[in-house]
Amino acid sequence: PYGRAWTPYVILQATHDKSLKFIYRHGNSLVGVGGFIRSGEDFYTVGNYGYSMGSHLHFEVLKDGKNINPEKWFKEVL
Repeated sequence: PYGRAWTPYVILQATHDKSLKFIYRHGNSLVGVGGFIRSGEDFYTVGNYGYSMGSHLHFEVLKDGKNINPEKWFKEVL
């Protein structure tokens, strides 16, 4: 779907905690609506939308519908 600034996005809902959603914007989905992904599986490619200078990704984490700081998830994967 298209969201803010008319850019494609993907929303992933955590299976272990239904109140958590991860949003990826400005790219292209590799998974259809309602699809499932497993850990380590590719599901999105970074794109170049809007007035950007190159490919980039916007990443958001929602808890109960409110934005929260995604720093926790970056520390776990880096």
